[in-house]
Amino acid sequence: MWRSNLAVDHELPGGLVATLEAIYTKDINAVVHRNYNFVTPTQALSGANGGDKRRIYPAAGPRLNSFTGPDGQFTFLDAGVIGLENTSQGYQYSVTGQLRKEFANGFYATAAYTYAQAKDITSNPGEIAGDAYQRLPVVGNTNQPALAYSDFGLEHRVIAAAGRRFAYAHDHLATTVGFFFEAGQGNRYSYTYAGNLNRDNIDGNDLIFVPATQSQINLVAYTNAAGQSVSAAQQWQQLDAYLNQDPYLSQHRGDYTVRNGALSPWCNQLDAKLMQDFVVTTGGGKHNTLQLSFDILNLGNLLNANWGNRQRVGNNRLIEASYPSATSPDTPAFTFRGGSQTYFTDASIASRWRAQVGVRYIFD
Repeated sequence: MWRSNLAVDHELPGGLVATLEAIYTKDINAVVHRNYNFVTPTQALSGANGGDKRRIYPAAGPRLNSFTGPDGQFTFLDAGVIGLENTSQGYQYSVTGQLRKEFANGFYATAAYTYAQAKDITSNPGEIAGDAYQRLPVVGNTNQPALAYSDFGLEHRVIAAAGRRFAYAHDHLATTVGFFFEAGQGNRYSYTYAGNLNRDNIDGNDLIFVPATQSQINLVAYTNAAGQSVSAAQQWQQLDAYLNQDPYLSQHRGDYTVRNGALSPWCNQLDAKLMQDFVVTTGGGKHNTLQLSFDILNLGNLLNANWGNRQRVGNNRLIEASYPSATSPDTPAFTFRGGSQTYFTDASIASRWRAQVGVRYIFD
């Protein structure tokens, strides 16, 4: 890869220091995974009424040139021959602006904003090459992944920090109080079908087509857990409402979703630190320091249970695809099994306050 970095610091009136930094990275020989035993899909969906026209494998045709697993099927562990090729597609850039100042009384403050974008052919490292290959969302041909958003990096990030050190008792004691705030948006995710729409025998790697009208998706009735039949019309009413409330899907009606095209909501966290220094005079006149610290992570959640919570995606595989008809083997059927909102509060430790204590001894 090629990476360029340009930054400038400038002192403003009042001792305020401004920083502007830009970083650009271009892939020269990035890795892309291909299965050399996969044939090229030649069949396509009908795309009726302007709908899905992606390439798919034929129902009875060969998917592999020669290799199959010991059971005669191509499965997750029967990965075939995965070749690692090179691609020059892919880039990342970020721009950061920062202001900071240190005051004479020991108080300091800083704030910064970063905007970043990153695109690549694949950013899934995978446990093995076959794993990385099969977990990469695509529209049609699994061997031709498109340039899309990377798995990593926030699009927007704001950080701020402030604190002050109080020294007393002839500098033998010092107390430091500090705060760190972070807000960001841009944890990316993909919308894929549950099932195997393009018939490459890999479940969950097909990016969805977002229908604009009911005529663009072949919904079929299903029986729910309560034994009730849910008709196609009922499913469309629920699906249409879901798509309208989703900030990403509502903007892509009548089009394909993009790998990692969706962004999670903004999240924020405030941390606090209290640190006490004790200067210890040892033989030889050396001044060592015993340092005790107490940190509260996600202080806002400690003060209010509704603060500092993270949002997670309830279901990014909301539509199930299958080929149930023997008389029309090339016509996919879809079911939408409910759901009214995209995001839910993450109940994990990411949304909880935590505290930690520390002890450190610093030798002169």
